[in-house]
Amino acid sequence: ANSPAAELLIEAALMQTRSRPPILVIDSQTRLKNFRGPSGKGKLVEATASCCAKLEAIKGCGVVFGTDDTCGCATIKSGLGRIPAFNPSAAVERGLLSQLMSVQGAICREVKDVRLATQIMAGSDPRDPWWAPVPFHGPELDNRRVALTKAAHGYPIHPDILTGLDNAAAMLTEAGYEVIETDVPSVVPAAKAWFDVAVREIKEALDPIAQRLGSEKIRRIFSYYYDLSDMVDHEGYMLGVAERTRLVREWTVFLNDFPLVLTPFLMRPTYDYDYDETFEGTKDLFDAAIYSYAINYLGLPAGSVPLGRVEGRPAGLQIVGQRFREDLVLDALEAIEDRSDFLPPRCW
Repeated sequence: ANSPAAELLIEAALMQTRSRPPILVIDSQTRLKNFRGPSGKGKLVEATASCCAKLEAIKGCGVVFGTDDTCGCATIKSGLGRIPAFNPSAAVERGLLSQLMSVQGAICREVKDVRLATQIMAGSDPRDPWWAPVPFHGPELDNRRVALTKAAHGYPIHPDILTGLDNAAAMLTEAGYEVIETDVPSVVPAAKAWFDVAVREIKEALDPIAQRLGSEKIRRIFSYYYDLSDMVDHEGYMLGVAERTRLVREWTVFLNDFPLVLTPFLMRPTYDYDYDETFEGTKDLFDAAIYSYAINYLGLPAGSVPLGRVEGRPAGLQIVGQRFREDLVLDALEAIEDRSDFLPPRCW
């Protein structure tokens, strides 16, 4: 059996009648050999890079973390309830935070294909009780304000990333958006909660499987997560899940005034494929990617598009949007892509 998103894509591919490159669907169990890329998602990148003109890839961990960024592609992480999720091979249900954060997404060479795949995957499936029948296209907004943040939260952000953000802001302004550099709700509390609260759930639910079936390398990387965590106890977990609502509220109130937020994605150059196999590398990656996993903890839709190369390697930026407004995020991503040097052909 397939996940709901995979089945929806397969059905759409079978019904396709227009003359265009074939759609390749890769689910989370696919294994591609000889790939050098970020741990956990490397199998998706090789397909994006070399197997087909367009790839719809199923992502189940809820983290837009490196796959598209490192290969010069575009993606969007939908919010909770947009794309149905269900793992037919799972023996037990996931923990609450895993259910709230886990989403499906498309990784493609062009934003228009991300949009098409996302719309297809947003179809209904009764196996996911979190799925919501919300129209994909929301109402037109008179407010076209975009908040720009460059806050690095203590990380030595690469100057080319800052230049890329400025360039993206100028492109959005040219497209008719009002871009304002301003303070946004801090992502630090959500990032800390990811490690302290969500990692508690990971240790309870996934660690036994990792210890029993995982390689020595996987077990070691899991141990790095625990070393980086001030892990809560079970009462702290209950309080942390409650506190998450307040953190989400801060962002939804802000997004009412600024429907989109332009942020860094990875604040450093793309890393070597094995960079996260040491404690120091893992810590550096999480420090550099604070805007990625913090927003994922909050369950808000967020997309990424290339901003060019940094030290010769592809790099991207992130745009965060209101709940169930993936369409607005995609509009902004496409506005940037249309005005930038299209990266995938130069990479691959």
